[in-house]
Amino acid sequence: MVAQPGDERKLLIVIGQVLVDPWLGITQTGQFPTWLRDASARGIPVRHSHGWRSNILVRSVDRLHEWLRWHGRGRLLVPRVDSWLGSYWLDRVPKVEVGFFINPDTIAWQQRLVDVYALQRWKIMGSLTQALTEDFTHVYFTTASSYVRVNKLLAVVDQLPLTRVYAGMPFTDAISGTHFASGANRILSRDVVELVVKEKERYRNDVMEDAGLGRLVHELGIDLMPLPSVNVPSVRAVGELSDEEILDTFHFRTTSLSSRQRMDAQVMQTLHSRVVELEIDQGIRRV
Repeated sequence: MVAQPGDERKLLIVIGQVLVDPWLGITQTGQFPTWLRDASARGIPVRHSHGWRSNILVRSVDRLHEWLRWHGRGRLLVPRVDSWLGSYWLDRVPKVEVGFFINPDTIAWQQRLVDVYALQRWKIMGSLTQALTEDFTHVYFTTASSYVRVNKLLAVVDQLPLTRVYAGMPFTDAISGTHFASGANRILSRDVVELVVKEKERYRNDVMEDAGLGRLVHELGIDLMPLPSVNVPSVRAVGELSDEEILDTFHFRTTSLSSRQRMDAQVMQTLHSRVVELEIDQGIRRV
């Protein structure tokens, strides 16, 4: 269905969260004081989706699993092992308990699975299934290390069709050649979510969750709609952005270059100050 004047869009935002630092701290000090405040002011429902907090041993095994996935013989071995093990569980969806995230004013989807990379495919299925209990026409998935310019996101969603939407920052799976949307920046219409949930056993786990989801959506006959994203790895990089880049973009990836000294929250705060100033100058509604 093509967008028509007067068609109502109902946006739901889902943030993939992890209950360990640096991600939790980035959300608390970076997202909540900036763009999540804008989303709340505009009345956009936001859901924080997370699993159980993993311990040091589990995280170490998970990091080893991911290192092997990208190095040497592990590039072939890990996908095969994951596919073999995962094939027994592709019909399973984690149970979700609805609670609050950080404070009582926010809503969390607490999934019954350990929050590790190896299980992200099931975490996405839990989020997609739970999303269908909500009232939305489009759902936007993002991550803790993302800054979202809410006004621009709403403007983009208003121009999207009501059905068959799978949109986001495009990447290409090196193995299959499938085009897929980054897990940090993707929009799905409700009918696409329903299709994926219905065909969940075809959503394999031999690649990263976003590549696997893109492959399934492609098999369902739905093309990827590319959407822009800008990498802003430092406070200095914020100052190097032009006004036009900020005004034309809704998703900014703030992942710092150093994994040990994350500056995401500071980047978000600096970027938000520029966004507020620019939107006021442009006469764009702030609340």
